[in-house]
Amino acid sequence: MRAPLLLLALASTATAAPRAWVELPDTPAHRALLEPFDAGLDGPTGDRLRFDVATENLDALRLAAPALRVLASDASVLRPAAGERGLGYLTFDQLQASWEALEQQHPDLVRLVEIGRSLGDRPITAVLVTDRPWEQELDEPSMRVLGTHHGDEWSSTVVTTSLLTELIDRAAADEPAARALTDGWQIWFVPVVNPDGYEAFSRRNDRGVDLNRNYAEQWVAGGSAGTAPFSEPETRAIAGLSSLRHPAWSLTVHSGETNLGWPWNYTLDPHVDGPLMEEAALAYEPGQPGFWWTQGSGWFVSRGDTNDWSLGAYGGHDFTLEVSVEKSPPEEELPDLVAFHVDPSLAFLLAAADSALTGRIEAPEDRVHATVQTERRSPVRVDAETGAFGFPTEPGPQTLTAGGAEFAVTAPEALTLLGPAPPRLDRAEGLQQRSGAPRTVRVCGPDAGEVALLDGDAVQPLSTEFDGDCAAASLPNLPPGEFSLQIGAAVLPLAVQVGEANSPWDLQLVRTPPPRRGAPWTLSVPGGPRGGELRLVGPAGQRIRPEHVPAEVPTVLVSARDLAEGTWALRVVGGQQDFVDPAFDVLDGTLVDPPKPPLDDPGDDDDGNDDDDDDAGTACTCGSPNAVALLAPLLPMGYARRRRHPCAA
Repeated sequence: MRAPLLLLALASTATAAPRAWVELPDTPAHRALLEPFDAGLDGPTGDRLRFDVATENLDALRLAAPALRVLASDASVLRPAAGERGLGYLTFDQLQASWEALEQQHPDLVRLVEIGRSLGDRPITAVLVTDRPWEQELDEPSMRVLGTHHGDEWSSTVVTTSLLTELIDRAAADEPAARALTDGWQIWFVPVVNPDGYEAFSRRNDRGVDLNRNYAEQWVAGGSAGTAPFSEPETRAIAGLSSLRHPAWSLTVHSGETNLGWPWNYTLDPHVDGPLMEEAALAYEPGQPGFWWTQGSGWFVSRGDTNDWSLGAYGGHDFTLEVSVEKSPPEEELPDLVAFHVDPSLAFLLAAADSALTGRIEAPEDRVHATVQTERRSPVRVDAETGAFGFPTEPGPQTLTAGGAEFAVTAPEALTLLGPAPPRLDRAEGLQQRSGAPRTVRVCGPDAGEVALLDGDAVQPLSTEFDGDCAAASLPNLPPGEFSLQIGAAVLPLAVQVGEANSPWDLQLVRTPPPRRGAPWTLSVPGGPRGGELRLVGPAGQRIRPEHVPAEVPTVLVSARDLAEGTWALRVVGGQQDFVDPAFDVLDGTLVDPPKPPLDDPGDDDDGNDDDDDDAGTACTCGSPNAVALLAPLLPMGYARRRRHPCAA
């Protein structure tokens, strides 16, 4: 007899009401019962509906549906046991240790980034796989692979981590296709979106929310969907990661069936990109008996899931891969599951990269609020702080539209466009705020004008008051994230950051002076997220990515000579949002303590004494003096095309 898998005990799980695992014949009448009973539908399997339901509701459900069959009165007993040989299930701590080992073994390919903390205070870990994991190569688009939204779907964890390991191994061995992928793209893996659910062997998170019903697209209240879109820290971590890196191609791995689905999931109506997504899905052939393909809603209708949100929020094609009918099958079946799915999943990513139209919209501060599209592909939002994009499309000549300008392109192709400049400002105040604490943003300078909030393509004008060359606008109560502002006729991308109401970390900024004159300062953030992404925001709204240093404690190098004088803030981005504001002042070429806020306004972080409009330093680009730029005439929003120089990676 195999020994039970050792897992950590959660206090909140110990007191949670047990849930039963049940099934009913798949009929319209039985489907109508799911919402009133807050059932966690795993999806129809054959002619049966399988779902979890609170054990205390079983009697009432039996009265409403006499055909009910109880598979387990306490679903936690279905937790598989751990074996002693070969591929097997791991505890969450063991998984975390395995990802850390990958980073240690392959520092030139792998970087761990803690993108948030779960309700149970476990790290939500993203594993970045790319050729320069600690640098920001401005022309690299992104892909994303998510696993274990549902904590009782352990086979999804195994397949996701096996795919991660396979890609790293092949790239490290310089296998050409894998190396081309990691050289040209950032591939972000989050193998366990729901750490607490994984430890508790529960579909839901520690608050009883089904995370794959908590995303914003077509979210509906009730049941296990949460109190609001992104009410849960786990989904906010994914939203934060995807707010900077808009992956146009993603896999979200689940278990409970054997199929591959594409959006929409909330409606039977097809998306305009449906034929393109279907063609890509049908090319996925695992050789697994009974495997099938479908638009998600053709299996069952769901709302608030990651597929639909990815497509609706930024145009990403996100596919749900279901890898096994049994959500956590016996360990001895895992090698077959890995054999069925790892090679096809990797081929799925490689094929997307091979057929992608890639490029970048350049802007003076490397941040862009824009979409691109062709007549064969619906709009895709470019990466917000690099302008990079990459999306699979049909091969051949097409017309790419960006900012109202049109460009003749041939897919697959790599191209560079020139985007509009941000507004000219001398001062910007109130750009950092906490969720639930709305405040006023004030901008001053030659381009100060009417202020509007941008959320995707939606423009929300804000009531704006003017005082000389300054404009002030009150922000609405916003969820955590970074938001762009339209100021007059220009856009300031990623201008405002809304931090978590309760910080997931205990951020402490440590400044270390340079060892010699002219050398950079070292800024470290003990208590911050492992491998975290840091940004500096200056007195005129400048936003820069400093050079990151490989370290568990977030650490960056900053040259004071490159920073405008005045008060700077530090942001934690790329997951759950946090900040230190004010972080430091730049004065006479050195970093000093910021001024203390007035006693009558302890939350004030504004420094109204500096109107320096010097530009902050920006991230590096490939800028050979021999590069040839072919600039079109002035086009709408200032977009023009630029031929990529051969030095571009």
